[in-house]
Amino acid sequence: MICKMLVLLCGTLCWISLNSVISSARGDDEKAATQEGWEREDSFCKGSGATYPPPNTSLDELARLLVSIPPETHIGFQGDIMGTQRARAIMEIDHHIYQYGPLDEKLVAYYRNQIDKVLDEIEITPAPKTGVIFWKMYSSGVIFKSEDGIFGVDIVEGPVQRNNMTAEEVNTLEPRVVDGKRRILQVRLYWTPEQRARLARSLDAYFTTHRHYDHMSFTLVRDLLSAGKIVVLPEDAKKVFLDLEITGAEDIVVPEYSSDSETKVNIFHGMETLVFFGYQDGYRNITVDGYPGLEFNPKAPQNNTYIFKTGGRKIMADGDVRNYDAELLPWLISLVHSEWKPDTCIFIGYFRNAKKTIQILFDPFIIPVHELEMGHFRISVEDPDPRPLFTSCRPYRRVLYTYRNDMKRKKAAVMSWGENLHLPPITSGSEE
Repeated sequence: MICKMLVLLCGTLCWISLNSVISSARGDDEKAATQEGWEREDSFCKGSGATYPPPNTSLDELARLLVSIPPETHIGFQGDIMGTQRARAIMEIDHHIYQYGPLDEKLVAYYRNQIDKVLDEIEITPAPKTGVIFWKMYSSGVIFKSEDGIFGVDIVEGPVQRNNMTAEEVNTLEPRVVDGKRRILQVRLYWTPEQRARLARSLDAYFTTHRHYDHMSFTLVRDLLSAGKIVVLPEDAKKVFLDLEITGAEDIVVPEYSSDSETKVNIFHGMETLVFFGYQDGYRNITVDGYPGLEFNPKAPQNNTYIFKTGGRKIMADGDVRNYDAELLPWLISLVHSEWKPDTCIFIGYFRNAKKTIQILFDPFIIPVHELEMGHFRISVEDPDPRPLFTSCRPYRRVLYTYRNDMKRKKAAVMSWGENLHLPPITSGSEE
């Protein structure tokens, strides 16, 4: 009894200590809505001070704290997930980014330290005898390790807004105006050459869903090709490297595609993989004679949807493919009663209809991605205030809120940069 009381007392003291370091996100919101001065004059994102006041915890402290409260802490948690110490810690990263931005040297140092952490772990962590270990990278990037090897999906260095240039080359460009908004091209949040070299040595295969800069890294693909590693891309993404005459571009693999009526299994470094063909935003809304409709977008990038069979899991990564029923439903439905039915999904969190469809069909374990993709910043050309506004980024708080009930059901884990999660194999009738 005394031991139990001591454990409870220690837990209470830790909780109180954390509260003194990280204030309640919801409490901050209410307070910020009625007070002035939350937003620093030089804050990176104007107009967000009421939602994201300056952080209370340093990034170094957050890095240490998150090691002690890993993603599995939330899996199956039945209380108020948004009020847990883990959620509060992750949401502090939102505050750092919205106040200081991707040009801040402290944020860059934190990011690169988290990348080093992943590179260290994938090198020294033995391949699991069962299951799969996942590491969360920037935005949509994920590395996973199984008995078959080490694989990367949609890994990019950071918000390098070109898929045919290095970060150093992008930093020499003048600002570009698109639809009356000036696109911020300067980037500081990217990998060192040593980090790229370490990844090229470690990965057995690299998969990109589509050619957009937030899913495909020109420099990483170039270095992986130079190292003789397997690189799998859609055909139009391969053309980028062929046109630039990059050494090894001819070795890029365009996979065999499956359909709802035909299964074609690709094998990459011993890992069986199905690939379905689609487009990123392949159809767009139109209005004809006053009636809504859809038409094909001829500029849409090709988008591979992958299903990897490894470590006793079937892992689906669909990139930015949009969920228009006519395009995706036939082959999604064809998987329901097949041996390839996905049980794990690396999923773009803001495709609400796709999330519902995929959960109804498969109810997989979801690792949400594409949060805080900073290349989507825009600022108005006419606005004298040089600070940008977020447009397409999703802060961790929103991702946590979206998946809070899925985490309670043991069907999701929200991961921040550099964190890892080991998922056991799925066996008949097993739960996460």
